[in-house]
Amino acid sequence: LQIGAEGIRLAGRAYRLGARAETAEGPGRLGMRGGHPFECLRLERAGSDHVYVFLVRMLRIGSEADAPLRLELPGVEPRHCQLQLSRGRFQIVAPRAEARVSVDGVELDPYVPLPLEIDSEIRLGEARLRFRAVTRTTDFVDPPPGS
Repeated sequence: LQIGAEGIRLAGRAYRLGARAETAEGPGRLGMRGGHPFECLRLERAGSDHVYVFLVRMLRIGSEADAPLRLELPGVEPRHCQLQLSRGRFQIVAPRAEARVSVDGVELDPYVPLPLEIDSEIRLGEARLRFRAVTRTTDFVDPPPGS
């Protein structure tokens, strides 16, 4: 994907559950009405370390090789947690008791989804993530040096 004549170049991958899922209309496609919907889109910006992950339905976070958001840091387990879009709200859930997750300093109970607010800080072992939403085109521009 290239934005602009000589602008930003992005390499992307789509992640979904059931990669072989097909419906009468054909293979799964984006959106909840797409048969078997995609989980997320991951775009990597060429020439930088910027990675954008666009949540469509669900995003798995963990240390396994095929995780859409792979974190190779101490304390991050395979399939550590999931971000989900449910009934118009974003939420986070730790699908196993041994996967410790905290949001804004509050530890999650296993298997119990917690609604996420924009700019929440998520901690998984030594990983620290900020849950953000793109709200303006300047989110896609390089930050000034030193910021």
